[in-house]
Amino acid sequence: MINFPYVALRLFRRLTPAPLAYWLLSNDFRNPFGYLKSAEGYLDAVIEAGFDLRGRTVVEIGAGSRSPAGLALLMAGAARVYLQEPFLRPAPAALLRERVQTLFTALRNRPGLIPLSAPLWKDDDLNPEFARWLEAPADKTPLPDASVDLFVSTSVLEHIRDIAAVFQEEFRLLKPGGGLLHRVDLRDHIFRWPFEMLTFSVFVWENILTTPGKGGGYQNRFRIDDYERLLQNTGFTDVRVQTVRSDREGFERIRKRLPSMYRDRPERTLSATGIVLSARKHA
Repeated sequence: MINFPYVALRLFRRLTPAPLAYWLLSNDFRNPFGYLKSAEGYLDAVIEAGFDLRGRTVVEIGAGSRSPAGLALLMAGAARVYLQEPFLRPAPAALLRERVQTLFTALRNRPGLIPLSAPLWKDDDLNPEFARWLEAPADKTPLPDASVDLFVSTSVLEHIRDIAAVFQEEFRLLKPGGGLLHRVDLRDHIFRWPFEMLTFSVFVWENILTTPGKGGGYQNRFRIDDYERLLQNTGFTDVRVQTVRSDREGFERIRKRLPSMYRDRPERTLSATGIVLSARKHA
């Protein structure tokens, strides 16, 4: 049985010009302070995974145009944070500066955080001693081999078509012993139906219902086991997946409509709606 309201919304999303879709759907507009939650999520994930950030270099993939969430890792001891964004140009310096001030003020009483040793801003831009913007795709980071200690992202990987290429690029860039922490939203981004996208064939999904080309409108359908397999095949060790949200009731509503490619997978890999991926490059 076809869910016609869902299909109509998907087609609307596919046909909407990217700038308009970003304005209508981006979390920057619906929740302009969402970066505070993202920043706390990074700090919590770093502690949970046991990463020591002191003196380290971090790359945040998918920093967006207005989110300074990755800069919170400077307060946890990181020496430098690169904010990498494939599609959007950074917001005006004044807005970014205002948001950074809000972020750092909100986190100032969090235990274990430390003040910066020099100003974060220089000549009305980020001080390159601490932070830089990188306008580049996630699989083409303009940094040298073995120059990064940690990659992080929030709600980014689900919008990338070639995840294998991204993991290979991260493996190239990581120093021995370095790692990654990716927070992934596995829900169908027509959030009223979190698993509806799993009910379609590969052809229908890729060619009709999801947005082609670049930008956050595209959504892959990777599940827990897909990410685990790709990380292991790339050469990462200590691969872990923490399920932070699941919706078994919602999954049960679409189970009978799953195509064959999903029917034999364990329920835990299909009913998860939010995960944190962590892995390391062997020292």
